[in-house]
Amino acid sequence: MRVIDWRTMGNDLVYAYRGEVTLGDQLVVRENQQAVFFRDGKAYDVLGPGRHTLTTLNIPLIFNAYKVFFQGRTPFTAEVVFVNTSKVEFKFGTKQKVMLRDMVPCGAFGRCYV
Repeated sequence: MRVIDWRTMGNDLVYAYRGEVTLGDQLVVRENQQAVFFRDGKAYDVLGPGRHTLTTLNIPLIFNAYKVFFQGRTPFTAEVVFVNTSKVEFKFGTKQKVMLRDMVPCGAFGRCYV
């Protein structure tokens, strides 16, 4: 049994786990996170905050997609994308003022929240 999680979010918006997934593995989704299971660029299952033991009940779509190819065997390779759902602040600004067409220097700075 392995534990799949994303511990150090910081200001990152997403983290992708690419590797083997076995039924019975533990998926830890922290507060302000969602975990999305992908195969070939298509989203299949979404799990919210909590500790999830992976079973055919909580990841039915991704498991059924793999069942066709692997006859229901695990482990199977999957991409689990953790999405940070908390408000993240980014600061921006120009290092130097920029001269505009009318010969007026202009600079900008501020904060952006995603």
